[in-house]
This record gives sequence, C-alpha cells and structure tokens, in this order.
Amino acid sequence: MTVSVRVSIGPENPTFGSWNWVGQHLLQGLTIPFRAECFGHHDEIQDPDFVVFIKFLPALSVLQRLAESAILVYLPIDTYGSAAEIDEDRHRLQICRSVLCHSSRLCRYIQPYAPTCCLEHPLGFVLQQPRPWVSSGPLIWIGRTCNLPPVVAWINGQSIPMPIIVATEAEGEFLVPRTSGFMKHNDVTMVHWSREVHERLTELAVAAIDIKGDDFRARHKPPAKMLDFLASGVPVITNPGSSSDLFAKKNALMVLNAENWYAEWSSVNHLQFRRQAFALQEALRPDRVSEYCQRHFLNLLQDREARNDTSNRV
Repeated sequence: MTVSVRVSIGPENPTFGSWNWVGQHLLQGLTIPFRAECFGHHDEIQDPDFVVFIKFLPALSVLQRLAESAILVYLPIDTYGSAAEIDEDRHRLQICRSVLCHSSRLCRYIQPYAPTCCLEHPLGFVLQQPRPWVSSGPLIWIGRTCNLPPVVAWINGQSIPMPIIVATEAEGEFLVPRTSGFMKHNDVTMVHWSREVHERLTELAVAAIDIKGDDFRARHKPPAKMLDFLASGVPVITNPGSSSDLFAKKNALMVLNAENWYAEWSSVNHLQFRRQAFALQEALRPDRVSEYCQRHFLNLLQDREARNDTSNRV
C-alpha cells in the first residue's frame, strides 16, 4: 500500500560512496510505500513531508526554513573529523528530528543535540551467493587513497606470502606501489577500482584487508566493507580496536586478527564460515534495511501528528 508521504533525499552526489552505497538504496527502498525523490540542491526541494540529508547539511537558515513544514533527517556518513566539529555543528543538529548514525560509537557524540539511532549500511558490493572457500590467491584491499596510510604501514611491517592487490579510485592516474609508500619486499599491485574489478577481486581473494587508522573519522567508520566481504564468503583481516573489529566481536562474527591473521586463516572452519555468509546476506538485505527506515519514518510522522494534536488542544 502506498502512503501519500513525500520524501526528498539528497544531495545527490555520485562522486561520494555515501550516496552510491546509502543514498540510492534509501531512495529505492522508500519509493514504496512513500513518494521518494532525490534532489541535487536544496533549492529543488518542494513541499516534502521529510527531507533526508546524506552526508551534507545546508546552511542553518535553510534548515530552519525547511523545518517549518518538513521533518528533517540526517545521515552524517564520514562527516565529522572530531568531537569538537560535532559540538560546533550543534545548532544544525538540533533542528533535525532524527539522526541516523552509521556507527554506534558515533551516537554518543550526537545524542546531546538530536535524537539518534544506528542504521547499518545495506549490503552493497556483494556476490549474489557466498562463494566457496578460496585456498590460494591474493590478499585484497579496496578503498579510497585517503584511507591507505594505515594499510601501507601494516603491509610494510610484515612479509606476506601471497600477492596483494590494492584497488582504489585515482581515476586517470598511474598507480605505482612505491609512490604510495609500499616497500618492495611484498608483491603489491595497484589497480583502478570499478564495480567489475571489485566483484572479480571478491571472487579471487584469499582474504580482504580492513585495517583502519586511529583518528576520529577512522574510529567511527561503518563496518560496511567488512560485512560485504564476509557476506560474500571472503575472510577479513582487521586490526584490534578498530570499528570493524568491535562490531565483529559484538555480533560474534568470524574475522582474522591482524596480529595473527595467517594462523587464524589456516584454521578457519570453512562450513561455519560459509553459514555465517548466508546469515549475513539474509540479515543485511537492502530491503530489510529499507523496512527499518519505513517504520522509523512512520513513527516520526505519528509523533509529529501527536504533537500537533496536543498543540491544537492547548
């Protein structure tokens, strides 16, 4: 059943993974039962019931104007580089009726200013079916070059007995491992990322590397790539204390500790690991995440109506 509720989602920006991974899924998932549409600039927004901002918020004055008639929802994906930045942004956050955090660790910083809850990323770059166990092949890392330094440091700190393939954006540039900081004692190849490359590497990899840094932004990154790999049947190497490691421990997921990954990889129960992959594919289907968002939005709408009724009676 379609509900006559208009939802504007944006700003549409295909150059950011946050839009491609979350914005598009949300747009598709809310089209039914709502009337969902995307906007490129806030000037394009016209009389919605909800405005959903992915990563980028407009100026305070714009938010104040929109909040006069619409419920504002914010998804601050990889937005804040420190707790101080969140404090400085408190006036804009206070206008939002809901903030959907991509990391449960981030909620505590935003809760003083706006109602928050955690929204897991839907599976994005995942194989249709979990693959069988792969016993020989490369280690892989997939991501943006800005996130490479801790990965380079980890790889340089050991001798890895298999080739390593790094897929990153750097469109139009010639990717040279030594220029990126990789030392020559490991066999590292860098390739340009594309969806096809991503899927092919997922099929071939012995394991995927998910080493994160220790700055604020890195500590609050979502475990989305880890979950994609695990749901595809690819073991994941992650460093103790990282956001991915903590999520894995909280949810009893099988991952490889970066400090002893090869021994752990050699002893993985292949049947249990594949069962985990099937369970993740079921739990994090995009339509399940969309259903959660639909319920959340309807609850926000009911809350607004109840507030209006109370105001009218007063």
